[in-house]
Amino acid sequence: MEKWNTIKIELDSNKEEIRRYTWRKCQVNAKGNPIDEIEFDDEGNIICKRFYRYFDDETIEEYIEYDAFEELVERHHFTKSESGEIQKEVLEYENGLKTVKDYS
Repeated sequence: MEKWNTIKIELDSNKEEIRRYTWRKCQVNAKGNPIDEIEFDDEGNIICKRFYRYFDDETIEEYIEYDAFEELVERHHFTKSESGEIQKEVLEYENGLKTVKDYS
């Protein structure tokens, strides 16, 4: 597992650096797929958090995003058929609404 930090650099109209700050911290698995991400604003406050889970073939099984207050923004959960194709996607939103997509 590796940790990646992304630095954001803001420039003025003359391309002079105004400031730089950590914009995103991310942990990735051995194949470079993100496991979790945290995004920050220019003052170091958390904007959102994202978490990922993968099937054995490295496709996304679940993606969850929380806001700065750790409230659910959205959750995507995928189900595969026996042949390995996505057969269902469940999207859950912060207000409790869900959308279910069946693929055939």
